[in-house]
Amino acid sequence: MMKLPSLFKRPSHRQFTYEPRHYDPDKEELAARLARAKYDAEADRNSPDYEPGRTIKGAMRQQSRLQRKGGDFSQVIFVSGFALVMGAYWYFGPWALLSLIGLVYLYIRLKR
Repeated sequence: MMKLPSLFKRPSHRQFTYEPRHYDPDKEELAARLARAKYDAEADRNSPDYEPGRTIKGAMRQQSRLQRKGGDFSQVIFVSGFALVMGAYWYFGPWALLSLIGLVYLYIRLKR
């Protein structure tokens, strides 16, 4: 069959384009926190008392102080324990080491 000429143009077929959207609340929260941190960093940089690296220096100092405090005490305990074990070995002989190993084993078993 032949198409007859017409005075009016017929509308063409319309396509429906659908793009699915996915809402991720964690991603939204992360983006908001990053934007807030960026804004705060810019505000801090523009303040007159801004000193680059000030907070990092303070955190590093505090962390090293905490590590030093705990490290000194554990070193004292280790050295004194080692001296005690060597003294017991010198005075009592190999039985002192065997009994020490047995006591450590019992301590570990009972602690569980």
